[in-house]
Amino acid sequence: RQVTLGIQSTYGQLYGPWIIVSDPSGARDDTRENAPSARICGLTSRIMDGGNHLSNGGKLLPGALDLTARFSQQEYASLGAMQVNLITDRLNVGVRIGDDFTLSNGVNDPRKFGSVRRWLGYFKQSVESALIEVVFSPANKTLFADIDSAITTFLLQEYNKGALFGNTPQDAFQVII
Repeated sequence: RQVTLGIQSTYGQLYGPWIIVSDPSGARDDTRENAPSARICGLTSRIMDGGNHLSNGGKLLPGALDLTARFSQQEYASLGAMQVNLITDRLNVGVRIGDDFTLSNGVNDPRKFGSVRRWLGYFKQSVESALIEVVFSPANKTLFADIDSAITTFLLQEYNKGALFGNTPQDAFQVII
């Protein structure tokens, strides 16, 4: 991946192979080969309706009838090690997205998982929006209490949606101002 593409990003994801879909033009051949990107974006968008923390890995890819290529177990392992998200059609359960990795190089970087990356982006935007009012407030105990309250409220809502792991909110997160 890096040798051929030179890409390292916690925002990008690479999927393959291309998929076979019904041809909407009604041409003589009733199917055509397509890059999976548009369908994956649509699927990810629908999944995110349930929460930004949800992964599209293992999900059925709507409209995909077949794959343009199949990989051996060795090829699958090799491509997976490069964080290529393979689309599979195993055990006749439909065409599914195999993984949800970003193009991050960090072995221990949690942002290598697409769902984590999406949630962190969502968290950042949400906190920035919640704190826009306090940008010009004087730095005092009231300000820090307001910041703590806004972030704690947001994280508690995320915990209640299942986005944060822990038996209690205290196990799941801690806000330190």
